[in-house]
Amino acid sequence: MLGYEKDPTNSGKLIVVQDEVKHAQRIFKDYLTNASLQATAKMMNDNGIKPKVILHKRNRHIAEGRWTVNTIRNVLTNLAYIGKREINRGNKDEDQEYLKPWQRYQIVEASWKGIVCEDDFYRVQNLMEDNRQKERTRLKDALPRFYLLSGIIKCGECSRALIGQTSHGRSQVHRYYGHKKEVGEATLCKYSRFRADEIEQAVVQHLDEILLRAGHLDSVAGNIHKMMNHQNVDGIAERDRVQKDLVKLESDVEAAFSLFIEMGKDTQAASLVKEKLERLAEKKRKLTNYREEVLAKIQKSHDINEARTVIENNALAFNKGWKKANPVTQKRLLRRLVDKLIYSGDGLHAFYVVAKDTASTVIEKKLKGASELASEAYSKSINVIDSLTKSTTGMFMSNGASVVCNGGGG
Repeated sequence: MLGYEKDPTNSGKLIVVQDEVKHAQRIFKDYLTNASLQATAKMMNDNGIKPKVILHKRNRHIAEGRWTVNTIRNVLTNLAYIGKREINRGNKDEDQEYLKPWQRYQIVEASWKGIVCEDDFYRVQNLMEDNRQKERTRLKDALPRFYLLSGIIKCGECSRALIGQTSHGRSQVHRYYGHKKEVGEATLCKYSRFRADEIEQAVVQHLDEILLRAGHLDSVAGNIHKMMNHQNVDGIAERDRVQKDLVKLESDVEAAFSLFIEMGKDTQAASLVKEKLERLAEKKRKLTNYREEVLAKIQKSHDINEARTVIENNALAFNKGWKKANPVTQKRLLRRLVDKLIYSGDGLHAFYVVAKDTASTVIEKKLKGASELASEAYSKSINVIDSLTKSTTGMFMSNGASVVCNGGGG
């Protein structure tokens, strides 16, 4: 954490890093001045003060040396900065009267000294709570807006999630799906946002009408079958190769073991044979694990009919319950059928759920984007394209849009 590093001799203790103290203190001072997490993050980024990189944790913002609202909040709420620590944090929200004394949540003095004034720290906490109350009041009085595809739609260019957004025009409010705005991070994709009404209409129309048309699922299943058959042939050949290698390896192990017994345990040559036995045993373990992986892939290729049945059953449930369902139930019905949607310049790619209680595993590929300006909302008929992946997918289109197929029928 900024201002501290872990004691190499005691992982539960922190050591003050003097060169970073002023930066940590500045975060608290800046927030007390502007009362905004976003403004504080911007000020830190503008002044070239970078967050500390956390090893073994993947965070693109920290890796790129950028402060965000969340990282600023984490600093401002961390008791370590005033030389205190939390005990039994997992029980913080429990009723303390019903817990044993040693189970109760407590704030105690830490073994390191604080680097932020306690008055400033608690003034920050009060200010943050006031801001939270104001935000709750604002949201309480705001009109609820529902985004059907939130959580499953992604940008095909950067693979980041697209979230629901609103824009207030002169006479009405417009809904979009767009990239989440992060402090100091520019959206470089050719489309920054997409009209929500058009995408949702195309998705619902396809799932409610086109997906269950006679022959459509047969086409999808046929594409899966072609792909799986190819994978199955490769998998069987690989299985046979691995099995031969295991048989040969077993023979080598037996020969080395017999030689080890004949030489006796105390000779120098026997030590060399023993080392060889250990290497062969490790090789056998890895080869056996790899064989299990190959067998699992072959078994997966036999599940084509089940995949088609799962898609069809989920589509029927969607078709039957959609019109009478409330928004929350509609989203649930959709997520039972569709695992992922990827929006690109050539259409909207839909990845179906193909196993009971398990979402499909797919390989996302970079899709060619269109030449629209990033500042404009993409507005045209929505193409939905059938494309092949490891686990099955189908794509769809809106009325009036030409059919675009990548390895499958529309």
